Amino acid sequence: MPVILNTYEVEERDRAEFVHEALGATMVPIELHWPGHRGSVAAHGVATDLGDLTVCSGRTTALARDSMEPSIFINVQFSGSSMVVQHGREAVLRPGELVMYESTSHC
Repeated sequence: MPVILNTYEVEERDRAEFVHEALGATMVPIELHWPGHRGSVAAHGVATDLGDLTVCSGRTTALARDSMEPSIFINVQFSGSSMVVQHGREAVLRPGELVMYESTSHC
């Protein structure tokens, strides 16, 4: 059954903790960094299990990192832009672009 994540239904002061707990329960425990002030916390998405594969589609204002068992993330940018930095390489994504990276590797 899909899990729907929507911060618009959560009090602004509780959004960061809500997203952290929801992602930890559906995917992996993850370290989130929210740029700006607490009012800038926003996330909306859906996580669905397909056998051993978890597909998560969403939008968030967070910067993320985890220290769990390695996972491969594939990020498709639907709107706006985002950046992934890993192993001395940097990818700036714009709408329609895709990047693949290992979740446990650091910059």
